[in-house]
Amino acid sequence: MATALEDRNLNKLLDVMCDVRVDKRELSKMLSVSTQAEQEAVFQFILEYIRWYAFQCDMNSFVNDNMEIAVTCRNLRDTLD
Repeated sequence: MATALEDRNLNKLLDVMCDVRVDKRELSKMLSVSTQAEQEAVFQFILEYIRWYAFQCDMNSFVNDNMEIAVTCRNLRDTLD
């Protein structure tokens, strides 16, 4: 079970990942000091994000009309699965 500190750190990581203004080096820095459980949670979050966008592509339902991201995620999903 995750501790309160792990929950806070995970929420910080997710906030960073969702903010397009954040430098990718900052994300790498945060991940490097996170616990393995937090890193795995972030990986699962990213994987589900890819699967969700790929599903949107499969259904020809592009979120915010962003077909390029959906197609890229579909290709990533096919590679990962």
